[in-house]
Order: sequence, then C-alpha cells, then structure tokens
Amino acid sequence: MSENKVGKAIKEAFLFLQPIFSDTARLMKIVEDRMNRHKLTALWGSSSVWGRSQAYYGGHGWIAHYLNRLFVRSLQKDEKPSFKEKKGAFINVYFAPEKFSQPIVVYGAIQSADENIWSVWESLMAVNTGPEFVTSEKVHDWTKYEKTGHPTLTYKVLPLIDMTNKEMVESMCDEAFEMLNRAPS
Repeated sequence: MSENKVGKAIKEAFLFLQPIFSDTARLMKIVEDRMNRHKLTALWGSSSVWGRSQAYYGGHGWIAHYLNRLFVRSLQKDEKPSFKEKKGAFINVYFAPEKFSQPIVVYGAIQSADENIWSVWESLMAVNTGPEFVTSEKVHDWTKYEKTGHPTLTYKVLPLIDMTNKEMVESMCDEAFEMLNRAPS
C-alpha cells in the first residue's frame, strides 16, 4: 500500500508542475511580445535554459530551474543580435531559488565594459539556485550589483506569484526597458 502512495505522489507532483510551467510560458510570451514592441530582441531566440541534462543519468538537470531572457537592441531586419552588445534588459524566473521559499522574478538592465555580455552573464544569472547577489525575494527599488570584472546590473525582484496579469508583466518589461535606456552607451 505505501509503495502505491509513493508512486501516486510522484505522478501528482509531476502533473502539478505542468500547469505552473504552462502559466510561466504564457507570462514569458507576454514578456517577449512587450520587449519586441520596444524594439528589443532576445539574444538566444527562444532558448531560455542552460545546463539541463538530456542524459538518463543526469536527473538533476531534467527539470528547468530557471528561465533567462536577455534582450538587446534589434538590428536590421535579417541581422541576428550579437553577443558583443554592451548592454541589455533582462527578465529571469527562478523556480527554486536557494535563499527563498518561493519562485522569484529578477528583472532590470545589464551594462558591460567588456564587449561580451555573455562572458559573465552565464555565471551570474544562468544558475539553478538563483543569483547569488539577490538578498530578498522582494526588491522594489532599483538595486545595483557592481563587482570588478563583472557587468553592472541594476535590478528589482518580485515573487513569481505576484505576476497576476498582463498589465503587471508589461509594466515590469517597461521598467526594464527604461532602465536599459538610462545606461550610458
């Protein structure tokens, strides 16, 4: 009997995650559309997760722990965005941040003196446990993260469950876009 309960619990847990991921995908579609209206393009197209495993022995990487979206200014119609961009706007979701009891959204702008945003972006933001520099699950005022050898990040943080409607998500995108525009070129 207890084996049946464990099996049922595993199935229920898996089925529980599916609508959460579907809702988050809808949220990210709103983000994508709004950032495109601001003439921004995601660096990696529709890709938003790194470090996942497709191997049978890599169970820790089967489920996405985060979604990263880094947007840069759109170029010519057929031109692809470049990793050499010096600044961008970002919207990231972390489903299981180590420091907090709930999923969070970290958003804002990044500016790099280096010519390659990706060179440090991955180590700062593409982490399963959430960004190390984020110290609260709610940061309502723009906060700067500056560290030698890293780009300057200006960010805010909200619990994912606070993203309750399209207008709120669009407002978050507009704020990130405005912060991007404040960064010197």
